[in-house]
Amino acid sequence: MKSIWIISQNSGAPKIGGVQRHFFFSKIFHEKGWNPIIISTSNNHLLIKSIKKGLQYIDGVKFYGIKTTFGFTRGNFRFLQMIGFGLRCFFLPFSKLDRPDIIILSSMSIFPLPAVLFLRKFYNSKFIFEVRDLWPLTPIHMKKISRWNPMIIIISKLEKIAYGSADKIVTTLENSENYINSIIDDPQKIKHIPNGVPESFIKNKPVKSSKKTTSNKIVFTYGGSFGIANALGPLIDFLQNQNEFSQKMEFNLIGSGYLKEQYKSRILQMDNVYIEEKMERGAFINKLKESDVAFISWMDLPGLYKYGVSAQKYYDYMATGTPILSAQNGINDPVRQSGCGIIVKNEPEQIKKGVYQFLSMSKSEREKMGEKGREYVKAFSYERLSKKYIQLFDSL
Repeated sequence: MKSIWIISQNSGAPKIGGVQRHFFFSKIFHEKGWNPIIISTSNNHLLIKSIKKGLQYIDGVKFYGIKTTFGFTRGNFRFLQMIGFGLRCFFLPFSKLDRPDIIILSSMSIFPLPAVLFLRKFYNSKFIFEVRDLWPLTPIHMKKISRWNPMIIIISKLEKIAYGSADKIVTTLENSENYINSIIDDPQKIKHIPNGVPESFIKNKPVKSSKKTTSNKIVFTYGGSFGIANALGPLIDFLQNQNEFSQKMEFNLIGSGYLKEQYKSRILQMDNVYIEEKMERGAFINKLKESDVAFISWMDLPGLYKYGVSAQKYYDYMATGTPILSAQNGINDPVRQSGCGIIVKNEPEQIKKGVYQFLSMSKSEREKMGEKGREYVKAFSYERLSKKYIQLFDSL
């Protein structure tokens, strides 16, 4: 049985949180005769429950937890955590881990790259670089960090080395080939394997009559982080001034993040807005089944988002048949591609118009719109997507 090491700093599992793409892929890889192990941080900021340090199984998937000195913070300390994770990848307990035939490094973080290149040579392994975020392009556009910032220069060098040295490049972003090829000009090396959902999420068709509300309000739900990238400011502005909708709609905001308390203080007085803690993915899916509309929003960053977006929440929303209110500026997202929702600019007045459109629709009209998403997302099941990955393994 051939072994795969998946080095992904923020990976986790449904019951503990974190990035779950590799968890579901690993289950399928194992069924198909591969032996995967996920190497991630034990103090991953996306986790609900911490991963133990060292070797362990989580719901049948093998993990190795690395404890870093720094927990998740913003700014330079976040970079220090990433660097710490990368350095510790040099000191994995090689005697306890099966020799890797393939090593997958999933960004972000890119800082394990030197360790991966060493391990690749030591074990004569194949190397797949998986791109889930375009760094350093993301902090340059999102946080206006100078291209000449020393950390950005280091990441740029690592990025170029990763693209050039990888045997294959996997990207979750639909149009990122244009960006990657501007650096290495090797289109045959690149394969698009987006995010997705388990087939079981899609097959369990929601029963809309099970919605647990005590009124006839239309229920809107947002699930995700409360940070700058999620661009929730215009939504919060709208919720502060939505008196005409207060008897018609209910809004749930679910998740965690450094802006959560700030947002919470601004909408605390609204009796139709509820803020909940981050929850297990299964519980969140059930929450979506009780919702009428889901919400997503993006910053206005055409220079970054022209290469595509791959937020996990799209696929969870669509799997439950929940129509989506997408607040963004010209992004070719899954809502636009599938017709499973309404697209407005990410501005308070435009969000208000989108909410009004959904309130004006009948229940059956909303459900038909949501069903378009369920049909669309069938092509993005982990079971289907894993076939692309396994074909890639076989080609190496």
